[in-house]
Amino acid sequence: MRSVPGGMKHTERSHTVSRPSHRARSRRTVLAVASVVLALVALLGTPAPAGASSPQRDVVQVVAGVSHSCALIDDGTVRCWGSNGHGQLGDGTGVDSSLAVEVLDVDDAVALSVGLSTSCAVTTHGSVYCWGSNSQGQLGDGTIDDAKAPVKVGIKARRHAGVTMATASSVTAPPRARPAR
Repeated sequence: MRSVPGGMKHTERSHTVSRPSHRARSRRTVLAVASVVLALVALLGTPAPAGASSPQRDVVQVVAGVSHSCALIDDGTVRCWGSNGHGQLGDGTGVDSSLAVEVLDVDDAVALSVGLSTSCAVTTHGSVYCWGSNSQGQLGDGTIDDAKAPVKVGIKARRHAGVTMATASSVTAPPRARPAR
């Protein structure tokens, strides 16, 4: 048996091509959903004891990358958890965390995006901050040095239009709506 393009296996003997089974695809989906649920539990924590005030806030947005996730909190702060080998949690360390840690110096975010090892936030004032892997200059700060804390990108948005990240090295705005005819 040998590999052929597309990750499929080719059996020399029968000349058949096999694809990943429905069961394998389902298993990957279940694992992805389970990791998001565990991430939310890590972010939200356990309930406060009766009579104690709870510091918990509402989560506005959750974005999940390959090995880290981030949440936008209703007070504009950002919390991330997971792998932190390139600083993608934004807490100033390179230490992985199974609990949500607060991103440094971002307290007015309105949108988030994460890639493979990079995270970005847009603020209420239109500033863009990114942190994490920067081997291809994807942080937009003019260097190729990883950043363990957010760095300001040299662009400013007029208005918040949303942000999505397709890969660890590209940030794109969603398409503009077409005017009604």
